[in-house]
Amino acid sequence: MLAVGLVLAGCWTGDATPPPAPEAPRVVERPRPHTRTTTWTGRYRCAQGITGITLSLEIAPDGATTGVFAFSAVPENPTVPSGSYRLRGTASRLPEGGFSVDLRGESWIDQPQGYIMVGIQASSDLERRHLSGRITDSLCGAIDVDRRD
Repeated sequence: MLAVGLVLAGCWTGDATPPPAPEAPRVVERPRPHTRTTTWTGRYRCAQGITGITLSLEIAPDGATTGVFAFSAVPENPTVPSGSYRLRGTASRLPEGGFSVDLRGESWIDQPQGYIMVGIQASSDLERRHLSGRITDSLCGAIDVDRRD
């Protein structure tokens, strides 16, 4: 005589509650370091004469700085074309409370014919509302901008 046995192990039958579904793995996102973005407007002097500038800077907590240098005509120099390029460099806190930037041109956004990218070396006032310094090309001079925001 043949004996037949039925063994159920580790399977679900319709008359019992199914086991809970496994939990999805948790994804832990690292917070992005806080960056501060500021916009500055003013003027600078270069070979083409006095030129208007809008300077946008994004400064990370470690001092890594990126930005956009956008230039354009001003009433006393109306023939300057508009253009813009990306900047990269560093910002440093100054002991008295302001900050300094050392930036160089990185890539053009809108390049007018005959124009080159220039860098900036400048420092802020204590309240961080005014930034002044120089354009780092031998044919250029001062830059003075005020914070818009």
